[in-house]
Formats: sequence, C-alpha cells, structure tokens
Amino acid sequence: MNKNRLLQWHKRHLIIHSVFLLLGTILLLVLSFVAYFYLKFTVLYKYDESRIDKKFHAEVSAIPQIRVDRFNLFDGDSMVNITIANKGSVSFWYGTDGVPRITGIEPYAIPFVCFYVDNQGNRTSYAYDSPLVLDKNTKLYKKWFAFEVNNLHDLVSKYDSIIQVLNTFPKDPEMTDFQDKTWGKRLVIKTPNPEFTAKTHSNIFYQLISLVLMGSLTDKSSFGKEIACDLYIRTHPQE
Repeated sequence: MNKNRLLQWHKRHLIIHSVFLLLGTILLLVLSFVAYFYLKFTVLYKYDESRIDKKFHAEVSAIPQIRVDRFNLFDGDSMVNITIANKGSVSFWYGTDGVPRITGIEPYAIPFVCFYVDNQGNRTSYAYDSPLVLDKNTKLYKKWFAFEVNNLHDLVSKYDSIIQVLNTFPKDPEMTDFQDKTWGKRLVIKTPNPEFTAKTHSNIFYQLISLVLMGSLTDKSSFGKEIACDLYIRTHPQE
C-alpha cells in the first residue's frame, strides 16, 4: 500500500470512527435522559411524596387552626387546600422543603402571570404563572412583602398580613388580549403599573432543558430575556 492510499484509508476510517463516536454519544445522552426520568417518576417522586406526606401531617397536627380540605400528592409534590379558623381558605403547593407556594388565598386567586419582555419592557411571549412564594430564599416579592412565610405556622400567623398587602395591589385593571404564538390568546393588563411589576431573569439552563424535552414548544427567542410579572387582584370573577 503506497503512502497516498494509506493516508486515504486513515482519513476514511477516521471519518467513520468519528461518525460512530458522535452517534454513540447522542445515543448515550438519550438513554441517560430516559433512565433519569424513569427513575425520577418511579422512584424519586415516590420517595419525595412519602417525605411530603409525613412532613405535612406533622405540621398540621401541631396547628389546631388548620382544617385540611384537600391534600393530593402529585409528581413528587402536593396540592393542598386548607381552611384557617376565623380567617379563610388557602390553596398552595407543598413540597419537601415545606414552603407553601400560594395559588389562592380567600378571596383572591393567584398565581400571577409572567412574560418575557424586551429591552423596552414590552411583552414578547408568555413565560409562566408564578405562585406567591415568600420564603427566605425567594426575592421576587420582597419589595411588597416585608415578612417571610417558610412553613405552615408562618402561613397561619401571616395570613392577615398577606391579605393587607394584596389589598394594596391594583384592583380590576383594564384588560386586553395578548396573542402568544406558542400558548395562544390570553387576557393581560392593558397598561401595567411599574410599581406593581415583579422582575426577574430567565433561567437559561432550565430553558435549554425545556428545549431538549419539548423541542418546538419552546420559544427559542426568549433565551436570556428578562421576565416581568404583573401583580394585581380582581374583586369579581374573570369572564
């Protein structure tokens, strides 16, 4: 075999080996994702739910003012409705950290709707609905809530304070349609009040994971953009 043929043979085999290495790497990543989510849904979620169940009922047993109206374990988390004696009802998510992520507190419905915004603050696309989370690690609502809710005891003791703050939010603002190319049409505040707009930044790592898992369902133009959440309350049911 002469020198030129030897070089061509090496190049051809190098390309073949590179292609197989790339395909093997992709296959390994896919299998890793499949194994992770299988383990997560069949083992880790069940373990988390067992911890949540014990922690939640241990907390409730120490707080006689709480009546549990609903407690449903769901995908390593739990959905809860409670009634606090002489106060009102609260709906929230409750995970292994024991922090209530409030989605409703009588008479107000939460979460707040959040959007990706451009450099001028204009909405570009829907991001997510944000529950009211007031624990020591969450900064999103610190501007309005000068206290923390880290557990069920805090939720009971701060119930009236939460209502007082929510009462300062804009009430029944004028709404308009916003057409999101991925999620469709939704009602949004026509003129957001900057004094009642919570701002944060998108989690690029989370967005990349979403892109891998959902592909075309992810708005790729939202990567790295600021997120703004409109804070307001309604005094009558939304039509």
